[in-house]
Amino acid sequence: MVAKLNQIESGKAKRGSTIVFTKQEIDEHIRQELRAKQVKGLSAPVLALGTARASGTAQVDFSLLKQQTTGKPPGMLSRLLLSGDRELEVDIRVSSAPQYCRVDILNVSVDGFDVSGRALDWMIANYLKPRYPQVKLNEWFALQKGIERIDVSPFDVRVKMLA
Repeated sequence: MVAKLNQIESGKAKRGSTIVFTKQEIDEHIRQELRAKQVKGLSAPVLALGTARASGTAQVDFSLLKQQTTGKPPGMLSRLLLSGDRELEVDIRVSSAPQYCRVDILNVSVDGFDVSGRALDWMIANYLKPRYPQVKLNEWFALQKGIERIDVSPFDVRVKMLA
């Protein structure tokens, strides 16, 4: 998977080609990244793919994750409500148009309780954005130069390069 990603990112992917990432490749890449980056507070990730959708579950200790990401301990409220392993579930929809993509959050739950509105905004700002500051959610964004579209199916993710 790393070789395929490097091919896309370096601009060496053949024009008009479709690069396929199987679910198995994605699962293995996630496991390798967690090991390589020694991510504390995140374990047992499981990914499911659907037509233009993806969902994932993981065990998350938000206190450990925040401390590793920012180097600062979480506040008292975060420690009280979100420390210890929590079952995180996330469902997203992936839409693609020529040279653009959009990732919409459909549902987030922690220990079976839905998280939405300001609580979800707070979680994104405090846990996702510090680790991935360029992430775009619920808005269209331009794909990397040379990519025409990204399609998600129950079996794989396909990156179609511009012809």
